[in-house]
Amino acid sequence: MTEDRVLNGRYRIEALIGRGGMADVYRAQDLSLQRTVAVKMLRPDLARDPMFQTRFKREAQSSASLNHPNIVGVYDTGSAEVDENGQTQVKTPFIVMEYVDGVTLRHILHGTPSQESAPPEPGEDATAQADPVSGEHTRPMDSDILGVADEDATQAVPHVNEPLQEKIDTALGRPLTEQDAAGYMSGVLAALSYSHDRGIVHRDIKPSNVMISNAGDVKVMDFGIARALADSAQTMTQTSAVVGTAQYLSPEQARGELVDHRSDLYSAGCVLFELLTNRPPFTGDSPVSVAYQHVREEPPRVSDFNREVSPAMESVVAKALTKDPALRFQTAEEFDTALYHALQGIPVEDAAATAAMAAVGGGGAGFDDLVHGAAPGQLSARTPEDAEYEEYREERPARRNRTGLYVLVVILALVLVGLLIFLFSQIFGGDDGDDGDDTAVEAEEMVTISDVSGMPQAEAEAALREVGLEPNVEAQEDDEVEPGHAIGTDPAAGEEIESGSEVTLFISEGPDETLVPENLVGMSLDEATAAIEDAGLSVGTVSEEDHESAPADEVTASSPEPGAELQPGDEVSLTVSTGEVELPGAIDNYVGQWRNMGEEYLVSEGFELAPEPLWVETENIESSGELIGYEVNGESVSGGDRIPNDAVIQIVAGYLPEEEEEDEDYEDSDEEDEDNGDSDEEEDEEDEDSGNGNNGNGNGNGNGNNGNGNGNGNGNNGNGNGNNDDAEDEE
Repeated sequence: MTEDRVLNGRYRIEALIGRGGMADVYRAQDLSLQRTVAVKMLRPDLARDPMFQTRFKREAQSSASLNHPNIVGVYDTGSAEVDENGQTQVKTPFIVMEYVDGVTLRHILHGTPSQESAPPEPGEDATAQADPVSGEHTRPMDSDILGVADEDATQAVPHVNEPLQEKIDTALGRPLTEQDAAGYMSGVLAALSYSHDRGIVHRDIKPSNVMISNAGDVKVMDFGIARALADSAQTMTQTSAVVGTAQYLSPEQARGELVDHRSDLYSAGCVLFELLTNRPPFTGDSPVSVAYQHVREEPPRVSDFNREVSPAMESVVAKALTKDPALRFQTAEEFDTALYHALQGIPVEDAAATAAMAAVGGGGAGFDDLVHGAAPGQLSARTPEDAEYEEYREERPARRNRTGLYVLVVILALVLVGLLIFLFSQIFGGDDGDDGDDTAVEAEEMVTISDVSGMPQAEAEAALREVGLEPNVEAQEDDEVEPGHAIGTDPAAGEEIESGSEVTLFISEGPDETLVPENLVGMSLDEATAAIEDAGLSVGTVSEEDHESAPADEVTASSPEPGAELQPGDEVSLTVSTGEVELPGAIDNYVGQWRNMGEEYLVSEGFELAPEPLWVETENIESSGELIGYEVNGESVSGGDRIPNDAVIQIVAGYLPEEEEEDEDYEDSDEEDEDNGDSDEEEDEEDEDSGNGNNGNGNGNGNGNNGNGNGNGNGNNGNGNGNNDDAEDEE
């Protein structure tokens, strides 16, 4: 094939950038999103295993859900037909990953300095090879360049920027500083914390699975690959006893037990040890001997290899490498916090006790499962990591007594004898491994976990102890199981584990409590109903109340109040506004009084008034300015009436009509004036001489009571400026 091969019509293969015993990694171009990606493809020989194919795809899809800045992102999965040996095609799964420019921690610790090329390991083929995907002939490359973390990967020099190359040159062959080691581990632990929270255990944490980008970012990769390996009869051991790389195995992994997130924390402790000492905690001639040390031997002290490491940092390593998972760090966050404190000189609490427990912690009878379950030749294979480190043969400190050394030699001899017997029987036609009794150590007794679901807590604990297991009770909310009764166990019922193992027993606390939603007050009734139902609750009684400002159907109160804890399905009662208020009856008491008194009362009660009163002419008042009533929207209202709570009240005030000067007396005077016009004229003349008389015009100061004295002089009682007495005589 050519290097222009396009996988699934989307990923154009550009170059082979990594090769290992399990997978090959290519730089590729995503033609759809126009970005550079890395494509990891299984080797065709492994792809022939249907179980491996299925589990690999499932785990790849699971790891694709991990979206974290410290985890190499998985973008896509697929499969393609790939040539095997140029003759047949095999449907091979692949994973599309984030492309990272940089190197692994392993390369920083043990890689090559600038301008130098690493020679191939002894026995490796450094000649060009025909790649089954791209078709190009290329030399095998370093698995550390981009995620091919397989034990038989060959070496090449990655392309890194100058700052990162300087760091490699500085660290090469020497331990890292505490600050650098803690910085790298903080990124690893952040990735583990994220994956553990989502129920994913890496199971293969090691320096070659930790990328350092040119920008200095820490990226953990290969999530789920180790788990896929556990299902293949062609990999590791027949019983899946060992999953991972020997130098970084947890004791429970080495014994073939079920593992949880704390196994990753042990492996992270091994990586931290190596960063501080430039060597893993345990080394040996074979994976078997290294795994045995993880199970049985006390880890060496960091200060034995690097005297510059502080006691505080050494206490962190000691706790991380404790044999018993219960005595290690329980979470990645706890581990990271301890690193932060160590940089400040604060040691882990009870570090000395932790180190002492490391010698005896996890027992070790289960280590024999590793020996019995191994297929011929698998555990004795020497990996690049094994060959990479020279055997450390410094003399043991004098504090270790000779008796312990003798015991260790005897135990190792027994293990080697057992291994030789097993291999001999396999090679020369034995009974396919059924002669386990010929080995030096017998396997630990296995028991089946009882099904305790639904039992009261006391009965469930007793049932587990009866079969030789130790329950560790953990409370958990559950909507279906009655409080105080067992939900189940971890590991699950029916699984087989070693007698004496700890089993997590989940006890129901009852349904998960839910809270009455906040901010119900101010919502409309429909909005509040939706919020309550979204919270898993139901709406109870809905009552109405008058409210001074809330519009109709707006929630003014809830019972219980927002934030109260309820069980799912419980009712929340609501009170909503009518949008109206009732006028107080006291307003009627101010009718007939001065209008200002009524206005002041309504304002004090919170009502809004029109800026000016409505004036109405009326004779039914004693004086102008009296309050005669109230109006809302042009309609008369009084005390007890209901009005909108945003209504404006109009004050109605009265004023008296103007005084009129016409009455019956005035009309009589007019008639007399018409009949006696002449005499009036004479009188008028007299009036002019002596003043304004009865019938004068009143042009002086004399005005009639009921007339203006116009024309014919209608003023009866006019007062003249002249002689008023004459006017009275005329009348």
